Amino acid sequence: MSLTLSASITRRIKPSRALLVEHPFGLTMGDLHDDATHVAILDEMLAAAERIQRAGTLEALPFEWTKDDLRSRQLRKEAS
Repeated sequence: MSLTLSASITRRIKPSRALLVEHPFGLTMGDLHDDATHVAILDEMLAAAERIQRAGTLEALPFEWTKDDLRSRQLRKEAS
């Protein structure tokens, strides 16, 4: 079971089973210290591992990134 941020790249790689999370790169499991989202994504992955039987399946998870903080994260990266 793979966890991916990019459907187009994942389709090229063709893992046996993959779950798409539409989060920013580097924050696949959710924001820092967001334990509830981390656990929820892990729970979804475990359920999908039992549910998805067909090889080549790519399924989107219902998690949505709502913070509009891309610019501030980029500035923090440039400062370090």
